[in-house]
Amino acid sequence: MRLRLRFRDQRVISMAIVAIILLGMAARLWDLGAKSLWLDEAGDYWIAAAPLGGILAANRQGSMDPPLYYYFLHFWMGLGRSEFILRLPSVLCGTAAIYVFYLWVKRSLGIRPALIGALLFALAPVQIYYSQEVNQYALLVFSSTLMLFFFERAITEGKAVWLWGLALASIGGLYSHYGTFWTLLSLNLIFPLVARREKAMWTRWLLCQGGILLAALCLVPLTLSHQFRLGQGPGSGYLGPYYHDFHHWREELAFLCQRTDELFRFVTVPYRYIQGSTLIFWAILLLGLNGYRSKCTAGRRAFLYLLVPLALVYVVSGFKLYPYGHRQILFIAPAYYAALAMGLSAMERYKWAFWGATALILAIFALSHPSFDPDMVPQEELRPVVAYVREHQEPQDVVYVYYGARPAFRYYYNGPPEAVIYGTQFRERSLEAKVAKIAEVMRGARRTWLVFSHCWKSECQDILAVLVEQYHLAARYEARGASAYLFEAR
Repeated sequence: MRLRLRFRDQRVISMAIVAIILLGMAARLWDLGAKSLWLDEAGDYWIAAAPLGGILAANRQGSMDPPLYYYFLHFWMGLGRSEFILRLPSVLCGTAAIYVFYLWVKRSLGIRPALIGALLFALAPVQIYYSQEVNQYALLVFSSTLMLFFFERAITEGKAVWLWGLALASIGGLYSHYGTFWTLLSLNLIFPLVARREKAMWTRWLLCQGGILLAALCLVPLTLSHQFRLGQGPGSGYLGPYYHDFHHWREELAFLCQRTDELFRFVTVPYRYIQGSTLIFWAILLLGLNGYRSKCTAGRRAFLYLLVPLALVYVVSGFKLYPYGHRQILFIAPAYYAALAMGLSAMERYKWAFWGATALILAIFALSHPSFDPDMVPQEELRPVVAYVREHQEPQDVVYVYYGARPAFRYYYNGPPEAVIYGTQFRERSLEAKVAKIAEVMRGARRTWLVFSHCWKSECQDILAVLVEQYHLAARYEARGASAYLFEAR
């Protein structure tokens, strides 16, 4: 059963979705090239900038993601290599996802939830943020949305064309980000619950999934076996808190509640905790679940699209296979926004509550947007730092680039390469070992530049505190998340 709403003028509806899409695109294009590339973006750039035959090897060594995005970016860079051009594919994927989301929700839930959800999708800060980065997360969200759209059409119409569309979207997603696998597995678990009992339908489904499986198995020797070991999922170091062990049920319940709350906050208000905001989103989700569970078959499916992958990832995170949270789980975002739209639409009878809740959510989105407080967003402005070094660099100077600054420094630096020494990662070493390694470079040089980026603030400060006792600090330049220091021998 589909919800029917009182929209009489199709032109108004068309104008509304066009306005939402344009608003979403404008938000993603705003200041697109203003920020410097940070570590992850610059790392992806150098993988894609490798010779065509070397991209796969560079991908295996420098990334935890499949190779499709890097091959695409390699050819895209024929248009240019500025920050704006490099980030533009993410903008296009993020904008296209809004329209596909609208088509999916409109067909299954109705026009009102589709427009509300598309507006939330367009203005959600996390979607804008990852649509302005050189990475595959906007592509992950787009492919996940496309998979839900094709799946919904396939089970309601039973046509083979939608299944093959699902196959293409799934393969493209799997070759772009491993998180797509959990969306695909969820759809396979949901299919027996919602599909019609027709032999032809099940035959086409099995053939479709068999084709996807064959394509997915090719990833194992290509990249997967080189990037992961059993029990060491993506980011098992810095994402350690998003993995768990199956201990006492109270600890498991605490982990599940805390991480799910953080996850929902991440896809709504990721940069700043606004007091009580997650309670508002939880209330709207529960309202939508209660309002749709008995009235709308498509509404129940929409909640399955959200709950099944969450349950899957929670289980596998206990085996250290995939983190339950953070950006690695952005593939649940389309289903989450659909569930929010369902909750808001359930308030349709009470106009004041509907408009008040919608305005409140949009206000929360606005307050958590990085444009209002740039310090909320992790940012590494290495571009002005490199420009300062080049302006004051003398021919005999040595430039030591701390390991976290290496990819972005290489992107911006256009000086003599023989003057630069790139450090290697040794974060786990003691402070004495770190200083000794840097002192080896500085020994014998009259002037040495030390460039920092993407390191713990205390880590940089501790190193500087030791060095200033041994060398004269002649100049310094500090930007957000990046800095350069000129030391002279005493």
